[in-house]
Amino acid sequence: MATRSAAHSGQNGSNDNTVNLSDPAETARYIENMARELGGLATESGLGFLAFLLRMVEDDAGATAKERGSPAKPSG
Repeated sequence: MATRSAAHSGQNGSNDNTVNLSDPAETARYIENMARELGGLATESGLGFLAFLLRMVEDDAGATAKERGSPAKPSG
């Protein structure tokens, strides 16, 4: 299987966090963080149902990452 990675931009816009997408736990943690960020945007924009759905994605991805052995990372 080929190794895939994604650069995750921090709040300052720098690509300082590369995610190994071949690792299911890291991928789940990445999805959790992206869902958290998108959920915040949805909430700020008054898109309640989208925010709700993204919160469900965030929760499920976090549980999956924990199940697969990826430690929780602080948001931000």
